[in-house]
Amino acid sequence: MAQRNIVPATATLPQEVRKHISAVHISGDLTAVERKLINVLLLNAFDDLTSKTEFSLPVAVMCDMIGWEESNNVTSLKESLRRITKTSVEFDVLYDKSRDKKRQKWQISAPVSAATIEDGICTYEYSKVMREALANPEVYAVINLNVQKEFTGAYSLALYENCVRFRGTQSTGFISVDLWKKLLGVGVDSDGKPVASAYDQFKHFNNQVIQKAVKEINAVSDIYITPEYQRAGRKVAAIKFVVEPAAQGSLTLVEPDQDEVRATETYKLLREVGVSDRLAIDWINTDPKRAFQTAKITSEKMKKKQIRANAVGYASTLFKGDSDLSVTLEADQQAEAAKAEAQKVADAAEVERKKAEALEEQTRRTDEAVAALTPDELAALVAEYIAVTPNATYDQRNGQFVNIGHRVGFRTFTREHAATVVAGRVAA
Repeated sequence: MAQRNIVPATATLPQEVRKHISAVHISGDLTAVERKLINVLLLNAFDDLTSKTEFSLPVAVMCDMIGWEESNNVTSLKESLRRITKTSVEFDVLYDKSRDKKRQKWQISAPVSAATIEDGICTYEYSKVMREALANPEVYAVINLNVQKEFTGAYSLALYENCVRFRGTQSTGFISVDLWKKLLGVGVDSDGKPVASAYDQFKHFNNQVIQKAVKEINAVSDIYITPEYQRAGRKVAAIKFVVEPAAQGSLTLVEPDQDEVRATETYKLLREVGVSDRLAIDWINTDPKRAFQTAKITSEKMKKKQIRANAVGYASTLFKGDSDLSVTLEADQQAEAAKAEAQKVADAAEVERKKAEALEEQTRRTDEAVAALTPDELAALVAEYIAVTPNATYDQRNGQFVNIGHRVGFRTFTREHAATVVAGRVAA
């Protein structure tokens, strides 16, 4: 007989399930109840996925965990289980081989392969493919089952599952509209194949699916998401969701009329470094001075390329930290001023060094030119010097001027003209 994993009706299960992203990023037409049910069943089975093939859970516990008060409505529960076992789930629809070498399989399976209800106990099985995929969540989304109870919309819960794992990176990145439809189960049949839908036009998809799902997620969940749209010409081609902590306990609710805040320099700086509209407004309303200092420090570090990735995370750490940012900002400014002064001194020293090198080179060339003068060229220079120097007397016997002042003057005169004389000789 297969091993069983039976949980008593009085047992308290953990409230978070680590769900492998291949089971989060799935395509398939699932209702909200069915998605909740899949997560509850996985949580119950998770610790024994590698050692057991059959798992059991009291129907009463199962219904309580999905927030379903109709624990006696076995007919509806059977229908949900029937749909789960018949729905094809396509794994890794976000797989990108060029960026992730570890996830190189495309797989398709039903979330649960078989289920039985007997004497108030639901017994179920996973396919081998599903057990292997779920048992080792190297990359996972932590889904809070208390949060998922609050969802009423299937699209809302599907979008929540696909966004919650990006809390750390704070963004899903841009994903094509078609792929979002597939992930949310919009316009697909139970096998995940495209079918004609009222949401084929983007405006209907956005208004009836995206906006409603965003509204519910932001109202009941532990994250707050903001959609951003990427256009290709006049058509919206992709959607990105900025993912932030929920307002409860960490952020204030942002009122619609915040034009004055958006007009501030602080808001503009925060947006330039990538902080979302809502988070920027919240920081400014909470502590405008700290928000400005956060924006200033982050912006300056980005310009200096001291932050190459996740500037928003850096800014968030600054704003929420205990350090005195005014001291940090002043210290940075003083350090920058000291650095600029040191650079100024270094530049001046470099200029002087180059001047000295040039003078040394000029002296060397002059010495070479003087040494290269012939007796006739030297005699010509003596004549030129006498012509321009009053009372200059040259003693032919010892080959120098009589007056010591004229001797020094002639030495300078010779050095000034030697290079020209030598150059003229070479040219001739």
